[in-house]
Amino acid sequence: SSLKSFRTGALKLLGNLTFNPISALTGATVADITNYQQASDLCRDMMLEAEQVAKQLGCTLRVSVDRRLQRARDLVGDHKTSMLQDVEKGKPIEVDILNGVVEVASLTRSQIPAISAIAKCTNLLNHVLEKNTKSKL
Repeated sequence: SSLKSFRTGALKLLGNLTFNPISALTGATVADITNYQQASDLCRDMMLEAEQVAKQLGCTLRVSVDRRLQRARDLVGDHKTSMLQDVEKGKPIEVDILNGVVEVASLTRSQIPAISAIAKCTNLLNHVLEKNTKSKL
């Protein structure tokens, strides 16, 4: 059903919002992130912030943040995220999801310090990748 598809998409979005930029910035796999306490805590903080933004929009997640992290730890493992793979290839990265959440959080007056900090660093990384790509042309 479309509701099941939306819920699956929302869970994937939550993972992309957190694991993708952290892996791109650090070179870590999902297993590295979920098994390193400080990185796992950062993911959890970001997911909780995103959950608060979603609640401001009337959306609720059917899977808890802690369960989502556990699933990533148990099921995804040593996977390199698509964003990390792009960084390794020197390609610009997709920052629209992060920037979109920051924008919506601003509109809803939601406080998202962890997401904002990671978004700023990820945007800088993308700027550098784009600059390097242009200089090779």
